[in-house]
Amino acid sequence: MSHFQSLLFNQGIQSILDAGAMLLLVFFLLTIFRVKNPATRFFFLFVPLLKPFIVMLDPFTMSTTHLNHGFYQRSIRFPDPLNLIVLPVKETKALAYDTSLFALLTGIALLIVLLFLVVRWMQLFLFFDKFKQSPELSKTKYPRVYEMLGELANTIGVAQPKLVVVDMCEFAPFSVGHKRPTIVLSQEMLNTFPDEQLKIMLAHELGHVKRNDNLTGWIGLILRDCLYFNPIAHFVYKLLEREKEKACDAIALAATGSTPQAVANTLIDVGLFYQKAGMATTSLNPALTRGFLYKKSLLEQRVKYITGRVVAKQSKLLAKILKGFAFFLLVYLQLTIGFFAFNWFVVIR
Repeated sequence: MSHFQSLLFNQGIQSILDAGAMLLLVFFLLTIFRVKNPATRFFFLFVPLLKPFIVMLDPFTMSTTHLNHGFYQRSIRFPDPLNLIVLPVKETKALAYDTSLFALLTGIALLIVLLFLVVRWMQLFLFFDKFKQSPELSKTKYPRVYEMLGELANTIGVAQPKLVVVDMCEFAPFSVGHKRPTIVLSQEMLNTFPDEQLKIMLAHELGHVKRNDNLTGWIGLILRDCLYFNPIAHFVYKLLEREKEKACDAIALAATGSTPQAVANTLIDVGLFYQKAGMATTSLNPALTRGFLYKKSLLEQRVKYITGRVVAKQSKLLAKILKGFAFFLLVYLQLTIGFFAFNWFVVIR
């Protein structure tokens, strides 16, 4: 059972604990620096999602207590000088020569899980990629929509993406693609909402294009899926989704010149629109795509963010300095704590 125990303690439990510790550290920094900007908070929250993934890929030899390896391994994981989590060195090293049937079955199981995840990602990619092949919105029939899109693209500072229209009304407006982004709208939505609200929706989707959310969203999704056993990773992913949407709401608010109440009303009206449309039709779509549907659970938080305060402007230089300092501090604190904890343990022994 040493193989199973090593996977459980060295990879599973350790990645969960590291994710939790890093999340608490991030919350501490966000509170100390009073970071309210959702774009900056999004950057911070990526760390506790990436950290346990690195730990999970860390080789089993991290429990060695030799000085030439100890500092490196303590720098990857949060310090555990008393070895309360990892297995003894002799058991860990023995895993390199473990050719038991259980070890073989464990390897096969991991390969099956990985294959399942790859198939899932491919299904998602192909499902959303097909929207790029949907009919392009008629420029002669909807000249005002293209006029708004061009004005907003210039204001936000992005190239004008392609606009396509679909008949499926259960999907909220969304964008697909990274190098060649496409904004997808439903025909029912075009027929229902006035120009002012359509403008807010387009600005929100252009915000996703500006922020490269179609790329970072896939990275976050893959990290979360690889950490399917880690409940903290799922929680962090939800936080990332929340901050991402709030950041795009802030971009829409600034780009359109609308009042916070108008943006909030648009969010509520879109929510009511999909409630009336009914979500029964989602059974026609792959179950794995439901995470990309309009998330009602985020609506209240987004409305509170927009109406509760005027979105504070944060200079690009200040944001870069803060993000760089935060990343350096996170890494430096872990290296320092790990180094001193290790040396303290060696001295007292």
